Amino acid sequence: MNAVLLLARDPLASGDGHRPFALAARLAADHDVRLVLLEGAVVAARPGPHGVRVALDGALGAGVELLVDDDAAAARGIDVTAAGGKPVAPGDVIDLLMEWADRQVWL
Repeated sequence: MNAVLLLARDPLASGDGHRPFALAARLAADHDVRLVLLEGAVVAARPGPHGVRVALDGALGAGVELLVDDDAAAARGIDVTAAGGKPVAPGDVIDLLMEWADRQVWL
């Protein structure tokens, strides 16, 4: 199964911000998973010792592919490639959902 997990809210603003990344890592054990960070969620890609970044690194280590909204990341001064991700434009996210994904989940 090809799964796309989309996250738009700032995971640092909630007490359970690590959960989407843990879910992505679990799914990656048996499936191809792409995690797309949009809007406020791109702050998870910011380097640092925060728990959300640790959870994101765990997902990347499990084989999750990270795609980050290039406009949102640029607006927040985040270097997407240094964070272990690939920049993605909104139109490419739509293509991913329509052409690649068997399942999509908004988190």
